[in-house]
Amino acid sequence: KDNHQDKIYESSFCTGRVVHMRYQPAIHGFSYPMFFSFMNVQEIPLLFGDSLHKGKMWPLSMLVSFQVQDHLKNGEGLLPNDNNTRQLPPQSLEDRVFRFIAQRTNDKFKPTADTHSIQLLTHLSYFGYCFNPVSFYYILNKEQSRTIDAIIAEVSNTPWNEMYCYVLHPDSVDMTSVSRNGNTTTTLSSDDNNHNTRPTVEGSTTTKPTTSSSSPSSWNYKFPKKFHVSPFMEMELEYDWTFQEVINDNQNKIQVSTTLLRQDNGTTQFNANFQVTPLDQHIHPWQICRLLLTYPIYCAVVQIWIHYEAFWLFVKGVVFIDHPEGAETAASRMIGSIMTPLFSLKDWMDETFSSNSSNNKTKEIIANHDENDDKKTN
Repeated sequence: KDNHQDKIYESSFCTGRVVHMRYQPAIHGFSYPMFFSFMNVQEIPLLFGDSLHKGKMWPLSMLVSFQVQDHLKNGEGLLPNDNNTRQLPPQSLEDRVFRFIAQRTNDKFKPTADTHSIQLLTHLSYFGYCFNPVSFYYILNKEQSRTIDAIIAEVSNTPWNEMYCYVLHPDSVDMTSVSRNGNTTTTLSSDDNNHNTRPTVEGSTTTKPTTSSSSPSSWNYKFPKKFHVSPFMEMELEYDWTFQEVINDNQNKIQVSTTLLRQDNGTTQFNANFQVTPLDQHIHPWQICRLLLTYPIYCAVVQIWIHYEAFWLFVKGVVFIDHPEGAETAASRMIGSIMTPLFSLKDWMDETFSSNSSNNKTKEIIANHDENDDKKTN
């Protein structure tokens, strides 16, 4: 008998909706149903197996799995193998997450497995395919009712298949400002061009206050966009993200709001938000069966939705923005080949309609001029 079959897990599945709304340069919005897995990182081998046992999800783990290689793809938190030592340093996902946070906060914040747990909000791999527009690693304080001490936002782009991670914490080099419930605001200090620039708290320390489990609070993080995500969104933008606290009760909703602000005038260009609710029952193979029937091949469906909405942005005249570093993949080249004739057709239509409009305007001016001359003659 598998000794882990009767264990009560903190991991769960969550269902809800995601809403996207673009305000500039064209108005466009949509809403879709969605589901996430909310995984305690320490429980992943117990659920999906490792070299020692099959895991609680077997045999469904042959169809639905968690693949470490789908995360932290740039080697975040990895330590090089020192040939002078016989033992490789710990390289588990948990170790890498804690190490990466310490690196990005210049060792100002160094969580460990003794002080913090990691809950990963992400999509699993379904039928061998995984795609996550964004995954969130919640770093929860074990001594303060599992309140949020930090978050890693792991962002992927389409169609370049790249990944970039932001560390959300008051001491992170990524942040411009951090606040909780509108208080404890942090502002950028020292030289803006210094990569090691970090926010400092005004009139307070960076230690966040405790929170009552009955009244969840929110954290707000503002920071410049450093990673090209959408080919219909420029780089000169600032992120404004808000996260509701995650309480240690699976009945609580998980809420995230992402706003993109223009750097030149501070106006809102885009907002995406979602609210998901953990399912009542603890994670179980039958739960996965039901979700697979409700949301079949979900990661592939997400990709289809992204390209479907991208088509409507194209129709509405939103400009396609090439990758600033010229990166290409087989997928981006294929999409480029498909889109090139469409862009040519759109340019021709714009020129044609513009020319017709200009000719009509000229004819109208000439007609008005002739009419005025006739009146003068009479």
